[in-house]
Amino acid sequence: MSILCRHTLVVCCVTVLFCMGAAQADQTITLMTAAMRGDVAAVRSMVAAQGNEAVKGETGRRALLHAAAVGDLPMVQTLLEFGADPNARARDKIGRTALILAAAGGRSEVVNTLTAHGAKLEARDKSGKTPLIWAALGKHAGTAELLLDKGADINSRDRGGVTPMLFAVGRRDTTTTQLLANRGADFEVESKQNKMTPLLLAIETDQPDTVAYLLDKGAKVNGKNSDGLTPLMHASEKGDIELVKLLLDRGADPAVKDKLGRTAAVRAHQRNQLEVVDILERQAPGAPKVTSANE
Repeated sequence: MSILCRHTLVVCCVTVLFCMGAAQADQTITLMTAAMRGDVAAVRSMVAAQGNEAVKGETGRRALLHAAAVGDLPMVQTLLEFGADPNARARDKIGRTALILAAAGGRSEVVNTLTAHGAKLEARDKSGKTPLIWAALGKHAGTAELLLDKGADINSRDRGGVTPMLFAVGRRDTTTTQLLANRGADFEVESKQNKMTPLLLAIETDQPDTVAYLLDKGAKVNGKNSDGLTPLMHASEKGDIELVKLLLDRGADPAVKDKLGRTAAVRAHQRNQLEVVDILERQAPGAPKVTSANE
């Protein structure tokens, strides 16, 4: 055989071996690949070959987080069955747990499975948000109800002091707002930065029906935030005549003053809401008229 022929034969053999190796490698998938494909059978094959360690540690953590986030219940069940940590946490800048990811996506069945295996209801991400807060933020009333049934803190607050109720009102989510109200959420809690209570936030975001509902459920019509701001003051300075009349009909006191001694009429006058000033002064005829001297 000539040198040229032998060289050609070697090249052909190497090519065949390379192709066989590539095909074999393609058949050997990783745990993460199996999780992303939703291939429960592949995971079970790995465990059969390698033992439960196949789903523990770093790869198991990532696989469970993915399955929880996308709501792959069979994969979550399989990974937990073989020892994956139900409190697995992402190592990114947010740091959400598997339960938080499931709650954020409204994956109620996954939430139920994770908690049954010991996932912590009050686990927080790096911003202080709990699974219940994430469910409210995502407008997932069913998941929020499930978490409450399991004992989640209805008044949990993130680092900004925002509760599930504040998120529900801010997201204009009537269903979750009503759920939380009926389960005893605090109506007077306020956020740290904007100092908004649920009632003040409903006024800020122009939700008269939610304002009426919160008042019906016991929110204080003359309640003040830490700056002394009342619902009537806030509606008045916004010039929202409909809400001003609603609050007055519900017993709002136009004579109440904030920390700087300003009534709702004075605050409205400072914002040039003159029609509101007229309504307030007619409501309290004995009060001094608002002039520039009051500013």
